[in-house]
Amino acid sequence: MLTKDFFTNLSRNATIGKQCAEELSLGGVNVIILGDFHQFLPVARSLHDTLFYLNNSVTDSTLSMIGWAIYEEFTMVIILKEQKRITDPVWHDFLRNLRAGTVKGHHIAMLQH
Repeated sequence: MLTKDFFTNLSRNATIGKQCAEELSLGGVNVIILGDFHQFLPVARSLHDTLFYLNNSVTDSTLSMIGWAIYEEFTMVIILKEQKRITDPVWHDFLRNLRAGTVKGHHIAMLQH
């Protein structure tokens, strides 16, 4: 899972690499972000650092606030509704329930085997 400050650092590095004006986020390069909603939160990072968590000007760092501003520059969202990679119906059922927060005992048992 990407964090807000990741975008700040990526933007700084891309700007240096492209040798362009600092006011161009991500060095003026077109960027595509791919997401996986089955992915877990970042390890050893605060929930406030995640991209989906709104900024708090009192508690968030400057890097986080800049990263959030860069993230907000993305204007197009494409939602893929059909899973093409998973062919195992048991695993697909588990992922669907995990995403909805409705994991049951038989899902846990499946993971333990």
